[in-house]
Order: sequence, then structure tokens, then C-alpha cells
Amino acid sequence: MLTTEIGMNHTFRVLMGLLSSCPVLQSICFSEGLMYLGENNLIWSSIPICMSNCLKTVSMKNFHGYNSEICLLKHVLKTARVLERMDIRWSETYLRDLKRKTKARKELEKIVRSSPACVIKFS
Repeated sequence: MLTTEIGMNHTFRVLMGLLSSCPVLQSICFSEGLMYLGENNLIWSSIPICMSNCLKTVSMKNFHGYNSEICLLKHVLKTARVLERMDIRWSETYLRDLKRKTKARKELEKIVRSSPACVIKFS
């Protein structure tokens, strides 16, 4: 368990460092999903400026529906004020898992979005 926590903290720090160094980032694509990212709301207390002020599109390919992936996307939806589109492409492994797909879709669609114009597309 400790190894997993270290991996989550490292991955989160790297992601936040990347986002912080790109203050005018408008689009980001996660091509391999995100397995090791923290789910604790406390680690999300400091949001990079690009996420709240500039981010317009988010794409997550190879989405597995992991809690950490859903947590990241929820925080983007809650904070990205100019977000226009969120594209989520399911991993081939879970493409036919209707229960997992329904759960993830419901969790993301119930989030009160900072950008009312944002459209979430699942494929």
C-alpha cells in the first residue's frame, strides 16, 4: 500500500508541476488514462491557473473508469471556467462493461460544472 501511495503522490506532483508550468494551456490529452493519481480532496486544494482560466478541451483516451481518473475529471469540471469539451474514450478492456460505464457517466454528469457550456462526450 505504501508503494501505491508513493506512486500516486509522485504522479500527482508531476502532473501539477506540468500544469503549473503551462499557465495558458488550452487543451490537454491523457492518452493512457491515469491509474495512479490521488483521490483525496485535500491534494486538489491548489489548482493550476491554466485549469481554471484557460483550459478549453480535455481528452482522456484509454479510460478505465478508475476512481482516480473520475476524480481528476470531476475536479476539472468543477474548476475549469472556460471548458468547452471533455472527450472520454473507453479502454477496449471496458468497452462492453455497461455497469462501469453507467457508473462513471452518472458520476461525471451530476457534477455542477464551472463552465455551463461544457459538453461531455463518451465514446
